[in-house]
Amino acid sequence: RVFTFHNFLIVVSFALAIGSFALMQEYIEEKNYAKIEFRGKTVESLLEKSFNKNLEVIYSIQNLFFTRKDISRQQFKDFVSSSLLRHPGLQAIEHMIQVTGAERAAYESQLKAEGFLDFVIKELGPDGKLRPAGKREHYHVLNYVEPLQENIAALGYDISYTPEANEALLIAESNGLGVSPWLTL
Repeated sequence: RVFTFHNFLIVVSFALAIGSFALMQEYIEEKNYAKIEFRGKTVESLLEKSFNKNLEVIYSIQNLFFTRKDISRQQFKDFVSSSLLRHPGLQAIEHMIQVTGAERAAYESQLKAEGFLDFVIKELGPDGKLRPAGKREHYHVLNYVEPLQENIAALGYDISYTPEANEALLIAESNGLGVSPWLTL
C-alpha cells in the first residue's frame, strides 16, 4: 500500500483531535478545580464568620460572669435566649464551674434545693451511660445549660472526666479558649 497524502491528513487530523481533546480536558479540569477552590474558600469564609459570631456569644457570657458572680438560672436563661435565637447553629449554651471534692456535697445539696431533686455530679461510665461521678480532687461541672429541658442530662456533667474534653480544658487554661469534642449524654 501506498501512504497517500489523504491518509496523512487523516492521521494528522486524528492526532490534532486527540491533542485538542487532551488540552480541552486539561482546561476543563483546571476550570473545575478553580470553581471548587473558589467554593471551598467561600465556605471557609462563611464558616469562619459563623464561628466568630458564635465566639462573640461565648465572650459575652464570659463577661457576664466576670462582672457578676451571683447569676441566677433565670438571669442566665434570659441572657442567652436571644443568642440562641440569633445563632441557630448553637444547640446549647453552657457555663461550667470548678467544684472541689470538699465542696461537692454542698454543691449537690444547693442544686437539689433549686429543684433538681435527683442532682448529682456525673460522668460517663464505660457503658456510655451517665452515673454519679467518682470521688476526685476537683470537678469541672456544667452548672448552667440552655435550653435546659432539651439538655437536662448535661447539667452536672463533669467535663474533666472525658479525656478529650479535659484536653480542651487544659488548652483553655493556657490560651483562654478550648474546644471540646461533641459529647452525647
